[in-house]
Amino acid sequence: MSLRFLPLLVVVAALALVFLWLWRSTSTVEGAEVSATPELEHAAADLSAVETESAGGPEAPTADAPTEGSPERTPIESPGAAAPCDDRLTGEVRGYLDQVLEGAQVEVRRRVSAGTSSLDLVYNKVVHPVGRTETDGEGRFSLPVPPHLPLEVRIRAPRHATAMLDGVFGGEHLMVDLAHGAVLEGRITAESTGLGIPEIRLRGWMMRPRTRDVLAGETDASGSFRFDGLPAGELTFAVEPEVLASPGWAHLVLEPGGVMRYDAALETGIAVTGRVSDGRSGDPIAGAEVGAGWTFRRSVTTDAEGRYVLRGFGGPGVHDVHARASGYGKAQHEFPYGAMPTEDVQLDFALPPARAAIGRVVGPDGVAREGVYVAGVASVFEGRVQRTDWDATRTGADGRFRLASLTPDLRHQLLVRPVGHAVLIYDFPPDEAQHPVLDLGTIELLPGAQVVGVVVDESDRPRPDLPVALEGRGADVGRYGGADPDPLTISYTGTRESRTDRRGRFHFAGLAPGTYELRAVERGSPNEASLTVAVAAGEALDDLVLVAPLGLAIRGRVLDPEGLPCRRVIVRLASKDGRQRLPQVTSDAQGAFEITGLDPGRYDLSTYVLFFNHEDEERELYDVVLEDVQAGTDDLRVVLRAVAAITGAVLAADGSPAEDVAVEARDPATGELLARDRVVGGRFRLPLPEGVIVDLETRGIEPRGDVAYSVLDPNERTVRKPGVEAGTEDLVLRLDG
Repeated sequence: MSLRFLPLLVVVAALALVFLWLWRSTSTVEGAEVSATPELEHAAADLSAVETESAGGPEAPTADAPTEGSPERTPIESPGAAAPCDDRLTGEVRGYLDQVLEGAQVEVRRRVSAGTSSLDLVYNKVVHPVGRTETDGEGRFSLPVPPHLPLEVRIRAPRHATAMLDGVFGGEHLMVDLAHGAVLEGRITAESTGLGIPEIRLRGWMMRPRTRDVLAGETDASGSFRFDGLPAGELTFAVEPEVLASPGWAHLVLEPGGVMRYDAALETGIAVTGRVSDGRSGDPIAGAEVGAGWTFRRSVTTDAEGRYVLRGFGGPGVHDVHARASGYGKAQHEFPYGAMPTEDVQLDFALPPARAAIGRVVGPDGVAREGVYVAGVASVFEGRVQRTDWDATRTGADGRFRLASLTPDLRHQLLVRPVGHAVLIYDFPPDEAQHPVLDLGTIELLPGAQVVGVVVDESDRPRPDLPVALEGRGADVGRYGGADPDPLTISYTGTRESRTDRRGRFHFAGLAPGTYELRAVERGSPNEASLTVAVAAGEALDDLVLVAPLGLAIRGRVLDPEGLPCRRVIVRLASKDGRQRLPQVTSDAQGAFEITGLDPGRYDLSTYVLFFNHEDEERELYDVVLEDVQAGTDDLRVVLRAVAAITGAVLAADGSPAEDVAVEARDPATGELLARDRVVGGRFRLPLPEGVIVDLETRGIEPRGDVAYSVLDPNERTVRKPGVEAGTEDLVLRLDG
């Protein structure tokens, strides 16, 4: 493995978090929602003013089949429509020819998980309709909406791209320009036969300006598909077959009014077979679920003997197999990166008997609450593998709940997320592992507090569309005497996210009494505005001000040597004095990047080509470093260098392929390490920029798995060959003695 890819091991862990975040924030798609069930008896009686839905034309409730990778559906506590909305959402809509659009369809809804970090894929799909309308002859619309709650707005018109606006709040006036809709079409076939495959699930989402789902559907009887009215930009497109290998995510650039063609021939992949058993008795577990990844894609169930066959495993980004069953903790197997199986493999799982937690939820009046969402949450990294547990249910008519499948060796938090009251978070007691069934007693709901404020710049001007986070778990988080769980668990339960509206306003509701930290920080900016606030039960703070300075910016484009844009290249800055903490950003489909909020002065800019993708995806490019870039630069050209690899063999004294050796390339003048590769089968490859002259050295290593290793003695050189030019091929290094 070359040195320039060593950071990949670190980035892989970060990508695991990103992937989880991506699923929790984009696990819903257009046309695949779950509407709220009718209101439960107690919900209307306790409904607070900040947690109501529109009385203006709610849809008839519906319920999908259980989502792939999710447990059985539970009743949904509905906020109902008993209290009228006391805020309005207004706007104007124009078309891509700058024409007024009359009759555009405007839909407003609320997702119950909005702004939260939920890994419950069923809960993430729950939406409450707020209202629908059409634009009038002047392209205007107006709808009553609940105050202080994040809303989703969808605006549709023929031949236009659907506008998808999230994090919208009552009181805003939206100015919406619908773009010319793009088209994505194609066909999915089987590589073995060339025939089209029907009913292949398709999903697509965009990451800019923020993550949002834009399409979902299936192939038709001939394996073909077509999606109209898509927004322009870089689309991540996922083909998700049930029994064939996934081709991996495709990154497509859609143009306004353009037609993009995507075809894929699916390989058979490999079959994972095995047995799922009780980890204590060894008895087979019938009906256990086995699937790819933590989302249990293409999951299968075990037969009466506990056996399963998971077909089509493999493809880019799929490295792990998970197993679960009711009454048992989860288990998983992760294949090392770079060491995925290439043929059928057997994996047996022994599931540990789960622990359970029971309790009862009542309102402030002591009356049991039915349908309240309750979850036991845990997450931790063990090496490079992230383990998560999200065991969720809803309270019954007597207010009681039972979390029956808690993974026994993880530390949990209890998450109680009611409607119309404060969200409650409690650490499990420190001896939770000693209780096969942990009784958490009676949990009384509390009135929810709300926090409202504005973010302004250094000139007191509103900062619209700025991310705002609220961190905190309430003052009573330790009611059971538990210590803080893993910080990763806290990141899922104790953080809420929102964005400022056009007036710079932000809103958070349903807070438990306690102290919270507010943070406003722009993507790609080191400047962070923060404020600590304390709230009592039911308190409303509505006059908070956060100052987030705009500062200076460095903007530019990342290009290849021929001037083609390079997307998904990481761009980093380093301040000369090291005092300013700087973020990193990635280039977009046009190679553009922007880092804002900078202090005056000069910076060193560097790139990291992790997921390079341009017109020639097979071509390697090398990172660059630009020194003394002035803050305020708007048109910086960052040109990556072409790669010329040094390849060759390392032989032992007897002429056999060498083992446990790495080859290093160093700058002859400074001794700087430019690349390093572990010798595999006697061969090595060192990617370097064209025209570079390096000194090669070999060093003994200690393998630590299929990919990782450590250098035994950094000062011990086994072989040294100076003056080797990048691009040299079939070089032979011999270890003598």
